[in-house]
Amino acid sequence: MSSTVDLPGAAHLVLAADVAYLEPETAVFTAMVDGWGLQQRTRFLKPATISSRLTLLRRVAAFCARRSSLAGSRSPMSCWTSSPDSARACDICGRH
Repeated sequence: MSSTVDLPGAAHLVLAADVAYLEPETAVFTAMVDGWGLQQRTRFLKPATISSRLTLLRRVAAFCARRSSLAGSRSPMSCWTSSPDSARACDICGRH
């Protein structure tokens, strides 16, 4: 017996069942973002708030994807969150 819960944003509501994705990582990430957006809508957040959050999330993901192949001791998120006025340059992108 299956005990699947139909909460907004649940994976089985966003991902198609019995489908072999060509790019599973992309499909799962997209489903996670879509599901998170659904969860925010059910909490009655304003569309502008949801849109800005999703845009930021996608920007961070794109930034990390571009930087993941570069060598460095700091993670892409450390680079992303580094203060612009930091005295030390980021090991990944070379920016302060």
